[in-house]
Amino acid sequence: MKNKLREIREKRKLSQNQLSKLSSVPQGQISKIESGREMRESDIRKFCTALECNADYLLGLIEEDEE
Repeated sequence: MKNKLREIREKRKLSQNQLSKLSSVPQGQISKIESGREMRESDIRKFCTALECNADYLLGLIEEDEE
């Protein structure tokens, strides 16, 4: 399963710091997730809300965002 957080964040033209402020997930944790650490369920929810995307898309289970 491929983590698409960085790809989606960059597509939205957001820095890690900006995403941190939008999602309330610490910037250091975002960096670790983008480097391969698994996301916690609570973080997935926060990222989906902040990035306005589908969880399946964020997790790389589908190719296109359906929202």
